[in-house]
Amino acid sequence: MLPLIRILIENIFKPPITEDISSVNLPKHPKGFHGYPEHDPTRCIACGICQYFCPAKVIKISQIDDKINYHMDLDQCTCCGQCIDYCPTNAIKHMPNPYFVTTNLDDFKVDHQINLIKCAKCDAFIPDMTLIANKLFGEGKPIPKHLSMCPKCKRKP
Repeated sequence: MLPLIRILIENIFKPPITEDISSVNLPKHPKGFHGYPEHDPTRCIACGICQYFCPAKVIKISQIDDKINYHMDLDQCTCCGQCIDYCPTNAIKHMPNPYFVTTNLDDFKVDHQINLIKCAKCDAFIPDMTLIANKLFGEGKPIPKHLSMCPKCKRKP
């Protein structure tokens, strides 16, 4: 029992043996490895395709008045890349480094607010389709009116 107490007391006064990961040169990762998904709210139109195709159900999108709350739990992400493959505006990309180390679990949570615009005919809030229109018709071209209307108004004659 006495040797155990001696070892415990010695360890109390020793410095920690772990190293700060930010000061260590990490090894190069093999080709084909990628990091976690990274969301760019300036390119996101909140279409929900990423949420639909995510097999781990990591992405949650909810509407609060005139904003979309985009939430991603990276601690449950499998890094499959389905959200990246199906994103029509390239708003989700892989982080360049596959190593993501933190001691704070909140660092694995991504929360972004995406602004919605009003429908051209009614006051319903809809995603801004300017990015899609620019991709389809080119930068600076006029946006077709049906892209600035909610689905309900599009069906009306």
